Amino acid sequence: MKTGLVSAFAAGVILAACSGEPSEGEPTQPATETEAEAPPAETDEPSSTGTPASDPITRLCISQGDSGDVCDCATETLRASDTNVKTYAALARYFLDETNPAAPVEDRWRVTFDTVLEGQGGMAGRMDVSDPLSAAHRDAIQSCKG
Repeated sequence: MKTGLVSAFAAGVILAACSGEPSEGEPTQPATETEAEAPPAETDEPSSTGTPASDPITRLCISQGDSGDVCDCATETLRASDTNVKTYAALARYFLDETNPAAPVEDRWRVTFDTVLEGQGGMAGRMDVSDPLSAAHRDAIQSCKG
């Protein structure tokens, strides 16, 4: 059951492709729940729409093959919503920066969930947290594609 949930999430919810080498610099493994919900560091120059290229939500979108403009728009849309963006950013950041890009995507998401959403009631509880977040991101991406 656990593998099926992760498979469904990895395949149908985020579908993150390997993004190459992990970024250096910012530590991303949250030590506490509060730290996991901290906003992402915005150290890179803003893109044309003002979203920093270092934003983990934008980077996750780009790693799935969407354009920078679509991803900037989707990130801005998501951040303007009432979605728990801090948790989603922590998931995206951990997945992109702390997991091995050569590992199977399913395994990378499992490690990400286990680490970032620790204490959320097992895999089912973690899916209850992550599914609405990724659905909101997918909807934002589709909306920005026009």
